[in-house]
Amino acid sequence: MPWPLTAIVVVLCCCSAIVAFAIDDQDPTWSESLVHATVLFRHGARSPMWFIPNDFDNRLETWPEGLSALTALGRRQMLELGRVMRQRYGHFVDDQFSPQEVYVRSTANDRTLISANIFLSGFYERQKNESKFGFVAVPVHTKPVEEDKELTFYVKCPTADDIFEKLMYENDKFINLAEKSVHAVTYLSRMGGFSKVPLPLRDFVQLYDPLKSEKVHNRQWPYWINESLFDEIERSYDIGSYLLVDDDRLKRLRVGPLYKEILERIENINSNGSTRKMHLYSCHDTTLGGILATLGMEAKTYPQFGASLIIEFHKNSTSNWLRFFYREGFSNSTNFDELFPKNCLWPCSLEKLHGFVRPFIPQNWEAECGFDWAIRREKVLNHTILTDNHDVVGQTGGS
Repeated sequence: MPWPLTAIVVVLCCCSAIVAFAIDDQDPTWSESLVHATVLFRHGARSPMWFIPNDFDNRLETWPEGLSALTALGRRQMLELGRVMRQRYGHFVDDQFSPQEVYVRSTANDRTLISANIFLSGFYERQKNESKFGFVAVPVHTKPVEEDKELTFYVKCPTADDIFEKLMYENDKFINLAEKSVHAVTYLSRMGGFSKVPLPLRDFVQLYDPLKSEKVHNRQWPYWINESLFDEIERSYDIGSYLLVDDDRLKRLRVGPLYKEILERIENINSNGSTRKMHLYSCHDTTLGGILATLGMEAKTYPQFGASLIIEFHKNSTSNWLRFFYREGFSNSTNFDELFPKNCLWPCSLEKLHGFVRPFIPQNWEAECGFDWAIRREKVLNHTILTDNHDVVGQTGGS
């Protein structure tokens, strides 16, 4: 994935952007009101997306899975995440899969599809162990990458691409970030054998991504990189990743479609009820990062491999509210931090959240992205509506 995002933090004070604390996963006092849980998780650890030219110890032959592929470590992580979610929601979701109860969706990438399946093996481990086949068959739904505007952050959108190009060269935050990191990036670009020295900010991922994958898998780094240098470029990378949506128009085009899908589903459940209790998304760091940033819940790092975000919808006889929980990658703890978005103060009701997010939900995403066919269709539809309204007015006025 391109720029990344993880974790979250912790300051208990009314003026803070985020307040987080660990919650007892077994506490029944909050679970009795739970109606639905939306769970988004980043795929497990993977191999690098590309290699640094002068990093001779890390080549395709040393990563048997191939580029951008889920590794054995990533598989173990996803199995563990499935077990953690079962521990958390065992009281809520049956241990036998039912399509009426749980829906699973993934991006159309091997690493996310495999992550989803292994997660489900952990989540439905009891059913798997009791099955004579030794596995659980759960449908994982997906869309072609070029059509997946909800989960694929970099799906083609000409308007969003143009806005981002301008931001890279005109936004003070991007300019300052490039200036602050120029010495480290110049050194590493030169030592790494890149043709551009220093690597421009937009290509920074070509340096960071392989080093991150190597670190996660305890691979040997080249002699010219150390922990101090890596920490410096990781901080820059995390800041830059959040800047991917540092514009309301980008939030609308890159994050809005997913918000629309999630909110429409919860609103339908609130109004009409549903037997479906959980919606699972196997996705990417940019997916989680966009959701967090839009609600003002930026973490200190961009979502790491296996990071997970939960949006719970609660309801009683008089009111409804949403709760947000986050787990930053993998640790020994099964606890999740509860997040309080600065843009939807507690209690964050469905109505309050929708009121804030509404400006970021596109009415016609294709037309707003600047696709000619969609703009032409929009004009035809608007003309038809105006014509129909004119006919109705004429008939009414003559009666």
